[in-house]
Amino acid sequence: MKATLAIWGLALFGLSENLAARVDQQWVSGVLGYSSQYGSDKWSAQQILGAPDVYPAYADDKRAWAPDDIDANQFLEFQFTTSVYVTRLDVYETFNGGGVKAIKCFDVSEEWITLWSTDKVYALEYPRIFIPPLTSTISCFSNRIKLDIDCTAANTWVEIDAVMLYGTKEEEQWVSRVIGYSSQFGSGNYGYTYTAQAIVGAPDMYHINDGMAWAPGVIDKNQFLEFQFATPVYVTKVDVYEIFNAGSVKAIKCFDVSEEWITLWSTDQVYAFESERIFSPSFTSTRPCFSNHIRLDIDCTVANDWVQIDAVRLHGSKEAVQWVKDVIMYSSEYGRYKWSVDQTLGLPDVYPGYADDKRAWAPDVINAKQFLVLKFATPVYVTKVDVYETFNAGGVKAIECFDAQEETFPNGTMTVYRRWIRLWSTPQVSVVQSARIFSPSFTSTIRCFSDTIALFIDCTAANNWVEIDAVRLKGYQKSWSRLAKREHVIEVLEDEEDKAVTAVESAAAKMSIKQLLAHVRK
Repeated sequence: MKATLAIWGLALFGLSENLAARVDQQWVSGVLGYSSQYGSDKWSAQQILGAPDVYPAYADDKRAWAPDDIDANQFLEFQFTTSVYVTRLDVYETFNGGGVKAIKCFDVSEEWITLWSTDKVYALEYPRIFIPPLTSTISCFSNRIKLDIDCTAANTWVEIDAVMLYGTKEEEQWVSRVIGYSSQFGSGNYGYTYTAQAIVGAPDMYHINDGMAWAPGVIDKNQFLEFQFATPVYVTKVDVYEIFNAGSVKAIKCFDVSEEWITLWSTDQVYAFESERIFSPSFTSTRPCFSNHIRLDIDCTVANDWVQIDAVRLHGSKEAVQWVKDVIMYSSEYGRYKWSVDQTLGLPDVYPGYADDKRAWAPDVINAKQFLVLKFATPVYVTKVDVYETFNAGGVKAIECFDAQEETFPNGTMTVYRRWIRLWSTPQVSVVQSARIFSPSFTSTIRCFSDTIALFIDCTAANNWVEIDAVRLKGYQKSWSRLAKREHVIEVLEDEEDKAVTAVESAAAKMSIKQLLAHVRK
């Protein structure tokens, strides 16, 4: 049976140095708003879409945006295809450059973050790619950007041809502060030699061992390091740079914003390798952890000597990625163990293979009315559902999410509205004789906040079993500051006779079996 893992990011076990996060480059894909435009086609806001048309020329050219009003309050608001951690923005200015006075980013926390701003604007009589240094200390995960533009220095049109966004899907950070440690060999009298402070920042001694790493003052099984990073993220990977007697880390823990320690990974077996390595174990936690606070538990008894750690790198995102934690309900299963609904739990076992395989779910009944109701660890604003289909793919006909939206009233009470939202559906199913990850674009215009997903499955096109190996959920939290309260939403239940305040653990928990059956079978 598949292990019950809700691992929400791919973490690799590696002994060689990890590559830096890949930087994505994107041109503007859509215009969301503007202050004014000189024309509805020529010099319109739509002219900033895609790659440059005018640059490297300097000209008053209809293929760039120009404002209709010459003042200090012009703006362009636009989006890109993919949300990223914004690392750079290139603004292609092709007439009277220098008018951009601020660059803002609409973070997934639904707050505008000013990445860069200035009180001084110019009028430059040459083309340029404006690449300002981003000065914000808050990372912004977004695909939505706004330029504030001041035309008063030019006292005429300023024209923008295109904008390129650079960013990464994940944020990578080095340790910024040591919180605690069990012991350290160094005293601190000679800098950070062999002290806990030596793990702060990027590696100093990886490939070289001359003391700029932490080493314990006591050789036992109870050593630890506890430290912080600058920005809280959903933790997807932890890289431990071990430079002497590697193999002693026995647990990696994360202090979640719910103020609980979550063990991301642990082992009963430690080692003493006579080589350095970057240790990046695959997590075994059943919960995603949103944090900037990590602890390593370390056992030196196998080495019977110092172990040395040079640095620790944290990988994470504001997007939570989760695998199925539990199955709430299902139509049928081919077996209680083999081909059972429990085979959808955790990571894929069969994919990328294509096979009638007992490690995936298969229905016992071949009809158009099969379904799975799946539970994940943490409710999120759902952005994507990936269905791993490994035999007779193409039978999924609808994907729904059980929504729990909140509304706060002036008196401080909160109502939670509960409803099923159909994210995607099709009237026509098919049969695809290859394995695939099915990730349909949602057609619903309503955002769904949920930890419960329902798949509706039609086996009639295959006229045989269809098999699902795993399901992955992606999504965002609305407000990072409220994550600690995510398990205790205060709900006001109202009817004509009764008002009650109830602490709820999960949206789906309030649905009776009868209500669930009524919905999935209707």
